[in-house]
Amino acid sequence: MARKLVYIRSRNQITLPAEVVSHLDVGKGDYLQVEIAPGGRAQLAPARLATLGTPEADEQNRRADEDIKAGRFRIFKDAESFSRFSRISSRTSRPFARTAPSKRLRES
Repeated sequence: MARKLVYIRSRNQITLPAEVVSHLDVGKGDYLQVEIAPGGRAQLAPARLATLGTPEADEQNRRADEDIKAGRFRIFKDAESFSRFSRISSRTSRPFARTAPSKRLRES
């Protein structure tokens, strides 16, 4: 795909070129996930939000329950602790791998 330029309007709005919209198979009302990659590049990908009671939502809940049972979660004492952890974990694909089991349930 050729490189495209977009203009940022007031309120940080942009219009995606039709070629990009078509390639991502998205349209009005859809969501895009924006990720800042190393080097400052922004990556866009279609995002799906699960609706309560759908098979997709049930699957997400099942996976979340597995994560909790496996200890893949943390409890944060405040927003700053969560923010600090988020910045660090965004640099690794396995944010909980470095956490000792005894520290998983402890407040950060």
